[in-house]
Amino acid sequence: MTNLASNTTLSEMLENYLKQFPQECSRLEGTLQDMDTSLSLKHFLATTAQKNLYHRKNFIGHLTASAFILSADGKRVLLLHHKSLDRWLQPGGHIDATDKSILDAAYREVEEETKLSRKDLTLLLDHPFDIDSHPIPANPKKKEAAHVHHDIRYLLQVKNSVTVEVIAEESNGFRWVCLEELHKMEDDSRVAEKIVRARPPR
Repeated sequence: MTNLASNTTLSEMLENYLKQFPQECSRLEGTLQDMDTSLSLKHFLATTAQKNLYHRKNFIGHLTASAFILSADGKRVLLLHHKSLDRWLQPGGHIDATDKSILDAAYREVEEETKLSRKDLTLLLDHPFDIDSHPIPANPKKKEAAHVHHDIRYLLQVKNSVTVEVIAEESNGFRWVCLEELHKMEDDSRVAEKIVRARPPR
């Protein structure tokens, strides 16, 4: 994964992000409260070898990539119902060695999970619009211990009316959720507010 961002580049990205969203410092610089061994993203970047930053078998934690996708009219967001986590989530997942960047990983995951390609989408911000560290439960079937995903999130918008196709093995289905509903979801209220500020004028 030598093509992917280094610890230094990622630390600079986090520093710039926190300058833009200083109210999130305690959330991304402190230790996660619900996992005793979890590291904050800041500490994770400072203490983890680059080859392990993205490695899905690093059960201290690893970086992931995802994207919130706005409808063409800017009023709704695409969510998928994740089978193993039983939750409505944005498309995203692990970063592969073949990905040239975290953004490329997000685009790849979107296409794999929804069949929406880059030509269907517009990148609304050229930097992550949200970063979230959250615990992932153990998965005995995959022989995976509980760990943390440090998720780097981008904001995309479909260009026109599109057809979404989900992978049955990973998702039970999809829906377009209005921003008002997204704001009521406990984990996504912060994201909804950011989307309202970042979306193009209607």
